[in-house]
Amino acid sequence: MKHASEATVPDPQPAVDALIPAGSRNEAMDVLRGFAVLGILFMNLIGYGLIGSDYVNPLARGSISMPDWWAWAFTHIFTEQKFMTLFCLLAGAGTYIAAERLSNTGARVWPAFLRRSAVLLVFGLLHAYLIWYGDVLVTYAVAGFIPFMLRRCRPRTLHIVGGVLLTLPILLTLLIGFAYEQLPPIAHQGLNAAWTPEPALIAAEEAAYRGSWLAQMPRRMADAVLVQTSFLLALFLWRAAGLMLIGMALYKSGFLTGKASIATYRRTALIGIGVGLPIVIGGVVFNEMHHWNIRYSMHYGSLFNYCGSVLVALGYAALVIWAVQARRFAGLRDKLQQMGRATLTLYILHSIIGTLIFYGHGLGLYASIPRWGLLAMVVPIWLLEYVLVRYTFIGKGPLDYVMRRVTSLRPRPTAPDAALAPRSA
Repeated sequence: MKHASEATVPDPQPAVDALIPAGSRNEAMDVLRGFAVLGILFMNLIGYGLIGSDYVNPLARGSISMPDWWAWAFTHIFTEQKFMTLFCLLAGAGTYIAAERLSNTGARVWPAFLRRSAVLLVFGLLHAYLIWYGDVLVTYAVAGFIPFMLRRCRPRTLHIVGGVLLTLPILLTLLIGFAYEQLPPIAHQGLNAAWTPEPALIAAEEAAYRGSWLAQMPRRMADAVLVQTSFLLALFLWRAAGLMLIGMALYKSGFLTGKASIATYRRTALIGIGVGLPIVIGGVVFNEMHHWNIRYSMHYGSLFNYCGSVLVALGYAALVIWAVQARRFAGLRDKLQQMGRATLTLYILHSIIGTLIFYGHGLGLYASIPRWGLLAMVVPIWLLEYVLVRYTFIGKGPLDYVMRRVTSLRPRPTAPDAALAPRSA
């Protein structure tokens, strides 16, 4: 299975940009969004360009070349799940921001939240079934209800509940690993097909996505349903909701808005990256020692990155916010801030560009470019998207604008309350 790493998230999520009215933006959060939406492309390109099993197992099709192994190691250690984590943290912050600003205008918060969730869900479903099945917007639309209901809690409570939710997939993964030998044969067949598919299954997937857009539809729909049911309930929902709660707590404490001290950001970066990366690397060593055996690597081995990625993402966030607070890298900051104002639009644009390159309705290069070649494509796509952001309507974030307008819709106030009406974004 492949999905948007880091969204496919939203990340806020890609839609978190749409929650903040123009003229009231926070530079640190905009720059962090831009950093996240660019970084998520590392894993999404693998999702667009390789078979699903390649996303989770570098040896899914047998041996691997040394350049491809190093390309896999780079993306796994530095990008996989890290940027998805950043999007989830920002999603939690965005949920709180939207609720508070609506509340301050006298608007009813729940109807606005339900509208926003419904539109985000529609965007996600259209993305998954018409463009790329590895969508994360559906996950954010569903998971967002948990942090929204707990938005009044103190940061400490949000951290605790978020941590508890993050542990649920860990417990399930450990349980499956412990009980692996006792699983029924049909379960073994399904897991083996996802981890090391037979040549016939690989050929069928390649043929499906190299076909026309209509010919891809049955396979894309089946893959999207799998992502939005089994994987959502077992993993994505709890991880996303837990991280969104932690992001809400980090916003309330001032960490995500640049209000913490320089020392706090330096210490967080040092601990997050300094501890998180060794954990992730330890998982690589563990999997290599077990020769990527499905029982060990698919279950126990995956937990190293699951846990380490949270620490690394926090370290990344601290570095980015420190750069904003310390006024470093002005040119790069400005560019990331521009990208960060159109994150939902850019997230979908990633998929449009990626599927046009790899799927049959475009160049048809699906599963024909090695990992190192996919890695080399990241910067050219970044440059293309920056040009589009800088010189076209893409920079205005049309999808983000739709989300913002839908969220802000409310009944026209009566004359005595007219002064409470929010300014249009």
